[in-house]
Amino acid sequence: MEEMVQVAARMDKKTKEQAENVFEELGLNGSTAIKMFYKQVIKQNGIPFKVTNETPNDRLQRAIDHDEGDVAFKNLDDAMNYLND
Repeated sequence: MEEMVQVAARMDKKTKEQAENVFEELGLNGSTAIKMFYKQVIKQNGIPFKVTNETPNDRLQRAIDHDEGDVAFKNLDDAMNYLND
């Protein structure tokens, strides 16, 4: 059996709690989720998701800045059109 080591990370309490809620819904715990992330880093030889600093377009940024509640769309096309305008 391989030698086990401990990995430590510091983060704010809210982020940890929110992530653990998602893990629980998926039937995972934090340790398993971190192991999965590390395995995917190895498999993909990099971060296993897109990392960018892209910013929202002007319309979306205005909506974010002036959010007055949920926005509802009839279908995906309407939502995508809203985001891309």
